[in-house]
Amino acid sequence: MGIVAYEIAKHRPAYIHGIDILKPHIRVARSIFLGSEVESRFDAMSLGSRKLQSVLKGSYNIVLLLAVYQHVRRGLGQEKADRIFSDIINRAQTVLARVPDEDDIRLQSLIEGAGFTVSHRHQSPRGSTVLAYQRIGV
Repeated sequence: MGIVAYEIAKHRPAYIHGIDILKPHIRVARSIFLGSEVESRFDAMSLGSRKLQSVLKGSYNIVLLLAVYQHVRRGLGQEKADRIFSDIINRAQTVLARVPDEDDIRLQSLIEGAGFTVSHRHQSPRGSTVLAYQRIGV
């Protein structure tokens, strides 16, 4: 809903781009950023949408994947989810991934296979893990 993006915006990034399948979440995010000096864009769409390629930028400093991989995989299947996330991951320098079930290592394998290494691990009070990845050599 833009709350994490809002906190990031306090550090004055050049640009914030949020994508969520739920339109109410996008509406809240857009309202949070009204009047913000940080350029932002929030799109309501499925990551399986054909429009995805036309809205993504060529590169991002940080990509947040906050417990979305499992939902996309469940909806679109393993192969399509892997293609979508590999494309997104390859546009990033840093990836923050919240993984509800750390034993399900498919997303972590995609990120590490793209040349990233875990730089930080945080266990949330609700039991999920947030992993910070940096591209090796950056």
